[in-house]
Amino acid sequence: MSSQNHRLVEQLIGLEHADLRAYATKRVGQQDADDILQDAYLHLLQREESATIREPRSFLFRIIANLSIDAWRKSKHQHLDGVETEANDWEALACPMPGPEDITDGMMRFDRFLNVLDELPELQRHAFILNKIEGMSHVQIAEQLGVCTKSVCRYLIQAMTHIADRQDSGEL
Repeated sequence: MSSQNHRLVEQLIGLEHADLRAYATKRVGQQDADDILQDAYLHLLQREESATIREPRSFLFRIIANLSIDAWRKSKHQHLDGVETEANDWEALACPMPGPEDITDGMMRFDRFLNVLDELPELQRHAFILNKIEGMSHVQIAEQLGVCTKSVCRYLIQAMTHIADRQDSGEL
């Protein structure tokens, strides 16, 4: 442990301790926050090349995040009753973003939907898009298309009926 590491840690403790502790508390709770902070400072102290760290403050936040994850994993493994519980816990950590298969499926369904929209007569298609996608009212659509509001209502019913029929037949 170099004296340079000690100075760096002392400086960070003096300037950033409150922010780092708040972050650790948010991640692991008040009870374990001090332990996580102590481990993070120790990790920085033991690092041989602390001079190569460009952003020591950010580095410490990253250490705290990693240590928090490790602590969470350790506590979950100590309290597990069975494998099923563990699997459910890991699912909670999974990225909420859809996977490649879901994205491809969504794109294919959207393409089929666009094809069904293309089957509609022009005024029905425009009325549907203006209402359901653009969020325009029947009055606004009537003004834009140059028709009465009763016609807009009829166009929307016909468009939705067409789409529902295609969905019922399994095309959507």
